[in-house]
Amino acid sequence: MYGALVATVLWGFGEFIAREALGPPPYTGVLARVAQCRLELNGAMAVLNCEGEHSDVHFATAPTPGRPRVVFLGGSSVREPHVSGGRINFPAMVSKKLPKIEVLNLGVPGMQAASIALLVSQIDSISPDLVVIYTGHNDYNSDVFLGNIGGLKLWMIPVYSWLSKSWAYVALTQGSRPTAHQQRRRGGLIGTHDDLAFRARESVDERLESDLSLAVEESPAPVILTTLLRNFGDRPAGVMLTDVPDCEASLPFLGPDGSSPRGKAELAQTKCPNTSIAHWWHAQALNAEGRVREAKERWYLSLEADPVPLRAPPSADRVIRSVAEETGATLVDLEGTLGPILNQRYFVDTLHLSPAGAEVVARQLVPTINMVLSEGR
Repeated sequence: MYGALVATVLWGFGEFIAREALGPPPYTGVLARVAQCRLELNGAMAVLNCEGEHSDVHFATAPTPGRPRVVFLGGSSVREPHVSGGRINFPAMVSKKLPKIEVLNLGVPGMQAASIALLVSQIDSISPDLVVIYTGHNDYNSDVFLGNIGGLKLWMIPVYSWLSKSWAYVALTQGSRPTAHQQRRRGGLIGTHDDLAFRARESVDERLESDLSLAVEESPAPVILTTLLRNFGDRPAGVMLTDVPDCEASLPFLGPDGSSPRGKAELAQTKCPNTSIAHWWHAQALNAEGRVREAKERWYLSLEADPVPLRAPPSADRVIRSVAEETGATLVDLEGTLGPILNQRYFVDTLHLSPAGAEVVARQLVPTINMVLSEGR
């Protein structure tokens, strides 16, 4: 205890000296997206409070007698889309299909698995009968620290939130997102030499596994974990620039301009061989030719090779499956059942579902939700 106190004092003193000498810490280019949310109880009502901001999520603390309470947790993929007249997301669709259950959507844009674990530790007070977790995308486009952090304990989350605004964060941060002079936007693609996403992937996999396991462990109710969906028809966000000088110059010509997928695939492989965009166009060409199995294999290569991970790599799904098996959580393998060649109209962008996509996901979830709730009676 004494050692920890001394370390904290020295750390705080060092931070004070650094700010006095150097000013506020610079923006590192890495997103620290540890969304801290907590449930606040006020008598018969509860509200979700995220970093001091009260959301529009408020509900009765006690569930309605005779109606099982199902809590959904995750990021924007759980919370969105928001359309005129309300939110049409897959929890809302589940609620329509199962009117005898009570659905609470506690999804928060930017939420990571660690923050979900923190929130899960608080929901015993609202008596859930089942918890459904759809998460993973945000964990791969967030902060990365030296030391290969293998996961979070709940008390560490506020520490990380403070750390992200400190000189210590600058010192510990490994790499950064591509800056303006490191990247070139061409045809909607980011050309970059930054390989942080690849160097950090194993560490982030380990963090996701630890944090998801913690969430299952902390849950006061049975847990359903789902794998993640991504838009097969949406191009990768980034391209690793190779030693082939024509790659960057060719990026404007690798967009969807009406040329045949096969022609695009040949151009991409010639100018940017074995990159995310070359694999992606090859996947589109194979799919157009009816060679679905090969198209899937090539698309996974594209996802693995994307240096700007706006969506989780394939390893995230392997982690989620592993956590479900090891913890006893129930798995709904959306990616294995529906993906990756899901109708493009089911998405609004790279990974967020449209109302039609939310409907498809709800249909996959409903039988499993019914089964788990029946087993708990």
